[in-house]
Amino acid sequence: MRYDGTVTVYHYDEATESYSRCVYSGCSVHTVLKAVPSENGARYDNLCTVRIPADDVLPIGLGDYVFDGVGADGPDKRSCRTVVRVCDNRRGILRHWRLDCK
Repeated sequence: MRYDGTVTVYHYDEATESYSRCVYSGCSVHTVLKAVPSENGARYDNLCTVRIPADDVLPIGLGDYVFDGVGADGPDKRSCRTVVRVCDNRRGILRHWRLDCK
């Protein structure tokens, strides 16, 4: 796990049909190899959990892209991870958003 990292989130806006770029610092990034179900049985995949410290609502949704580090203006989908789950953990002492990516 890496703390105090920087991630870039590319959020797709359906109204303008374009991606907006947001850079967040102070994040933790954790990557783990897990078995996930597939059509032919189980397969292994790198799953990534990103925690973004924030007290505000962040414009992040399913299908958005996350780049580990400071990314370019537009998403390079080959080097980004896709957000598959967004959890609002803005309660308690360590308030953050949790993004599960693959």
